[in-house]
Amino acid sequence: MVLLFLFCMAGCASGPTALPFDRPAPEQNTGRALGHWWQKAGDPVLAAVIENGLARDPALICEAHALRLAADRARGHGERIDVRISRLFGNNGAEEAEARHLAALYRYADHRAARAAEIATAYIEARRLQEVLFIRENLQAQYADNAEIAGFRREAGLVSGIDTGLADSFLGLGASGLQLFRTRLEEARSTLSRLTSIEEARVLELLGNQGRVPDIAIDAGGLEEIDLAERPDLLALHYRLSAKVIGKGGSPLSAHVDKQADGPPGDSSREQERALYRDAWAKAHTDVERARSAANAAAARQVDLSKSMVIARRTAEDARLAYRNGTETFATLFVAEAALLAVEEGHVAARAELAVATIQSWRDRGGGWSAADLGADMPKSAAGEVIACE
Repeated sequence: MVLLFLFCMAGCASGPTALPFDRPAPEQNTGRALGHWWQKAGDPVLAAVIENGLARDPALICEAHALRLAADRARGHGERIDVRISRLFGNNGAEEAEARHLAALYRYADHRAARAAEIATAYIEARRLQEVLFIRENLQAQYADNAEIAGFRREAGLVSGIDTGLADSFLGLGASGLQLFRTRLEEARSTLSRLTSIEEARVLELLGNQGRVPDIAIDAGGLEEIDLAERPDLLALHYRLSAKVIGKGGSPLSAHVDKQADGPPGDSSREQERALYRDAWAKAHTDVERARSAANAAAARQVDLSKSMVIARRTAEDARLAYRNGTETFATLFVAEAALLAVEEGHVAARAELAVATIQSWRDRGGGWSAADLGADMPKSAAGEVIACE
């Protein structure tokens, strides 16, 4: 069996491969939030930057290269006559080698999934800053209009210099905030460029001058059950611990280890390995619940702030009209404008938090990789690009 799997890793025609130790092949798992979730998130730019980042990531390229070399060495080793003869009398060595190789494959899949989530989080932050910057730019134009009206009213003797002073202060504060967010946006674009190996000029072109946080959220139906069967870190741990047990003369770990029971007391390596496996599953459940709670909280804040935003916009419009007509003070307008900015920025932040929590939930439940990522289509360096691997 080890030879079949390793041949496929080396680039032969592949199909569904039965994995050892009662673990179903990745194609057979039925988790709700699996695969390359960014291709289904509804944002083509997000999908493009993640795909590029995964394809050109030096660490992933080197890891894939090491896996190919290991597959080639294992294939060559398996074809030796002495190895073939040894299999007539037992195959523990082959089982241990296969388990170790599968553990390395799933670690690679986990690294891909982690990098995809990291790129997506950086992308969401860039979009958040873009949207806030757009809001602030529009409000800055409104502040300038307010200041102009305050100047007219002062010249007409209708108000004191306090109004123009407040208006000028608001303009200066808004300009300072704009500069701060422009600097943060530049830093976010630089981070995205670094994570994806895309030139900053190209990142700027992809993001455009205006942006909006993508409205991605968890499918409510996907939260009813927690299925961790496709988490690559747990699969990697399963096969790593199986290899250890096999190497000590034991039987492979069952894929159906009781993850809740503490098990009988004892110092055997088998029971220690089982305990480690159970602990990893318990932590994985905690991760999923934490991401789900964060998503629910962000979604609730988004709903509340959506309602508040409608009121804040109407209040600001009424305050502007009232000031123009001389029935309200500039202080009232000042407060209304500040409240509107706070609510709109809070709404953008809540949508960004929901998007990030959704991405983390997909990641925690095993999303971000597919069986194809373990095969011959592993990333290679781009044409003309030299990657130094140890």
